[in-house]
Amino acid sequence: MGFNWIRKSLLCTLGMMYVVAGFGQVDTVNIDLVEIEADRYEAWHADAEVDVIDIEKAMVIPSTDGIDFLRRSLPVNLRGYGPGASFGLSLRGSGTGQSQVLVQSVPFENPSLGSADISLLPIGAYDQAQLIQSGTSSYLGSGAIGGTLGLSTRADSTNGVEQTFSVGSFGQRGSHTKAMIGTRNLRSQTQFYYRESQNDFDRLPNTVNAEEGPQPDAFFKTRGVTQLLEFAPGEKSRFEFYGWYNDTYREIPPNLTQKSSNSYQEDENARLQLTYDQKLGLYNIEVISAWDYGELLYTSLPSVADTSSFQTWHNQVKIERGTESFQAFLQGVWRQSISEAEAYDEAETRDSPAILGGFSWDFSKRDQVTLNLRQECLNGTSLPLTYHMAYAHHFANISMGIGLGKTYRVPSLNDLYWNPGGDPNLKPESGFNQDFFFKHSFGKRVKMEWELNAYHRLVEDWIQWVPGPAYWSPQNYKEVRSYGAELSFAATHGKVVLFKHQISGAYNRTFQTDDDAQKQLIYTPEFIGVWQEGARYGIFSLDVIGRVESTRFTTIDHSRSLDPYFNLDVQASASKAISDFEFTLFGAINNALDADYQLRASYPMPGRWFQLGIKIKYN
Repeated sequence: MGFNWIRKSLLCTLGMMYVVAGFGQVDTVNIDLVEIEADRYEAWHADAEVDVIDIEKAMVIPSTDGIDFLRRSLPVNLRGYGPGASFGLSLRGSGTGQSQVLVQSVPFENPSLGSADISLLPIGAYDQAQLIQSGTSSYLGSGAIGGTLGLSTRADSTNGVEQTFSVGSFGQRGSHTKAMIGTRNLRSQTQFYYRESQNDFDRLPNTVNAEEGPQPDAFFKTRGVTQLLEFAPGEKSRFEFYGWYNDTYREIPPNLTQKSSNSYQEDENARLQLTYDQKLGLYNIEVISAWDYGELLYTSLPSVADTSSFQTWHNQVKIERGTESFQAFLQGVWRQSISEAEAYDEAETRDSPAILGGFSWDFSKRDQVTLNLRQECLNGTSLPLTYHMAYAHHFANISMGIGLGKTYRVPSLNDLYWNPGGDPNLKPESGFNQDFFFKHSFGKRVKMEWELNAYHRLVEDWIQWVPGPAYWSPQNYKEVRSYGAELSFAATHGKVVLFKHQISGAYNRTFQTDDDAQKQLIYTPEFIGVWQEGARYGIFSLDVIGRVESTRFTTIDHSRSLDPYFNLDVQASASKAISDFEFTLFGAINNALDADYQLRASYPMPGRWFQLGIKIKYN
């Protein structure tokens, strides 16, 4: 391919700069659109402390892998086997199907898998990430037992173009183009992204069958486009259109017992979404309609070629009414998914209408009570009523809260209908969770904040795929208990040089209640920690980020496990404004200590590797 990808990106960027420059001369007034905000989950969950990440500020390497970024930013468990691979989100010891992912406030998942492959999402194309580590089934529906990751973007209020190029070890190349144009009541944001890697890092074999040297058959590439349009005909109404298309190709690398691999996977995904907001006195009305499409082709030469696809329609209407001390909402949701797979006897359809509502009452200046109720149906059958109630107390620079709720999750279509292995008689998962948080901010010259979140969760009929004599199949565990805590501390200080120190850790115990030994579930570390040190001086910035994970067992009887590891990354950047342009140079040394570790048994992670790049911004 050579540098054809750079040539195409430059042509695209120059074209956009021409359009933006011409557009800006027509109308350069400030834009008076209603400011877009992501869904305020904490407004309806008094016990939920939402971790909010400004992605553009936190992502030092703009076109980096979203999985790497999330692992550097949050002490969460992302389950996958290596760079370019599929990854699922596990929160507080939950399964990947028990943690929900939202894009622009609408669930994103493959209904066949019952979960989202986060590696398909262009994390760098979003502005904000919100993490809720608490069961939110009463508000967000089935699949939110462990928690929720929300991704959202908004159109910038300036006219401009950004172009990022990056290169790295193992044949990595990336390009990200972003164009923002707008008038008084219209904004547009267009993004193109491309990323590829040979992924041929050195690996050491653990059997005589494999060979030492570069990892073979591990190439991957992903490319896509996002489009955001916002139109405000008046001060109290707003239309938003969001479109996304992504195409990903990845070879499935051989594990350490194999010399080569003849398997690859192609994913194609798209979303079209329309949102309408209207303010009428004390009422806010929001209408969202979204369509998701996905197709997955798995090929293993010479004879295996499995294709699956899905379409999902999501429609919801939400009415909020609020005063200074009391807010309430009522929401109706209709969601339909149609999935086809060669392993199914026929196409499977799911209709899941729901009605939910709740209130938030600030009965004093310091006390808040929230309650949510949700009644959902599945193909004409009523599901159990879910709820969440919470109380929070705020005074001076201290906040604390406590809550409890009922959670629920229906089996995925693969759980029920995959042939061979699926079990149409599986029971849905249901459970209860309790949460507590304490947050304290203090300091003037040195601003500090620490936060403690503790939880307990009990899930009945937990669904787990287990190996059998001939093939894997799902089964219901009787009961799974989870408990633990997250603790974080952050401090900022300095005038000439701004320093930021941050450390966060998560402790989790997840086990079957009928297991006298209380053995931790597989691929669930008891401890995850993230440590970050940052310094800003003028145009320069430096970040050092460490991540540690404890032992992860890979078999139910704990006879095999993956060793704990510590990973250290060093990132640096420098920015300089010249006329209407801003140039940023950036670089990184990843896994600087050259740690030898695995996320999944027999699939090594890369050793020390490097990244370099440049970002050009034109206003």
